[in-house]
Amino acid sequence: MADHLDATIRSLGLQRCILVGHSMTGKVAVVLASRRPAYLAGLILVAPSPPGPQPMSEQDRDRQRGYQCTRQQAEAFIDESSAHRLPDALREVAIADARQVNLDAWRAWVDHGSREDWSDLIGNLAYPVLLVCGADDQQVPGPQEQARTTLAHFPDSRIKVMPGAGHLMPLQTPQALAELMLGFAASLRV
Repeated sequence: MADHLDATIRSLGLQRCILVGHSMTGKVAVVLASRRPAYLAGLILVAPSPPGPQPMSEQDRDRQRGYQCTRQQAEAFIDESSAHRLPDALREVAIADARQVNLDAWRAWVDHGSREDWSDLIGNLAYPVLLVCGADDQQVPGPQEQARTTLAHFPDSRIKVMPGAGHLMPLQTPQALAELMLGFAASLRV
């Protein structure tokens, strides 16, 4: 995934950009940052999976592995991930999206990507990082664990906790998240 993302950025001719990664793509963004591409100005990690193995019970892995995109499974996934019920219209959009996932990619994440440990390969990276955690997120490690694991690789980092947000904070608190992201980008002059 990091190779594909890097190739896409290069094909677009971007000279300077901030990578934004949510959930598992947060881990992908950190892996790409470890390659120190010249175009990278910083990272915004939104409820990211950590660079090490994703803390997940075998029961949760089995449940995720058994995901078949049914309406009932999609509803459960969205409701668990949001911590607070989304407004009905937005919830329906999220459920429709969850029913269209690529199951091969989903299972590859559960069986392989979530277990990968990049911690020792990342080292210390000088990129500025904004890491945003949902106060009610139960899907990925919370702020203290993120500071210990993810941000340990980035001395120039800050962490913000989004009140009232679960793992799906881009849907739950889009305005507040956008304001944080724009403020961070402005501080980097990107």
